[in-house]
Amino acid sequence: LVRTYFKQLIEGLQYLHENGVYHLDLKLENLLLGKDYEMKIADFDLSYIEGDSKVLTRGTRFYRAPELRASKCRDGMAADIYAAGIILFVMKSGGVIPHAEDNLYQGINLLELLNTDSQGFFKKHCEIQGKDWTFFDSGFKELFTKMIKNDPNERATISDIKNSNWYKGSTYSKEELKKRVHKFFQH
Repeated sequence: LVRTYFKQLIEGLQYLHENGVYHLDLKLENLLLGKDYEMKIADFDLSYIEGDSKVLTRGTRFYRAPELRASKCRDGMAADIYAAGIILFVMKSGGVIPHAEDNLYQGINLLELLNTDSQGFFKKHCEIQGKDWTFFDSGFKELFTKMIKNDPNERATISDIKNSNWYKGSTYSKEELKKRVHKFFQH
C-alpha cells in the first residue's frame, strides 16, 4: 500500500515538475484521496512556478529540505524530492517522522545521525518504533537516504527513484487499491 501511494506521489511530482511547478510544501496533510482512493496533491498556495521572482516559503517543519529551511532554495525539484522522502518514511512507519530537525530525541539528534551514520539511524528507529531490524529493508533504506541527502545536488532525481529496486516492487492495481482502502474505511 505504501509503495502504491508513493508511486502515485512520484507520478504527480513528475507531472508538476515537467510543467514547471514545484510544490515546496509537500506533507501528508497536502495529500488527499480522491475518486477510487487515488492520491491527489493539494494546497499549491506556496508553490513556485517557473518565472516567479522568488521562492515564498520555508516549507513545513520536519518535511522541508535544508535549503528551504535556510531560505536558500535554488532547485524546487530537489526540495520536493526531499519532502517526498520524508513522506515515504512517515507512510512506511505509520506516522513516525524520521527526524525533528535539530530537536533531540532521547538526547540524540536524529537528523545528524541520519547524515553521519545511516545504519545507526535505522537501528535507532527500529528501537524507537519497536520494530524488528528487518522492518526497513535494504532497498527502502537506500532509496530513502538518497532522497534526503543534505546537498540538493546529490539528492535522487525522479529517474533515480523510478529506477530503484524498492520503487520497482509490487503495487496494487486500481481495483485492488479501491477494495483494500474501502475495506479500511469501513472499520
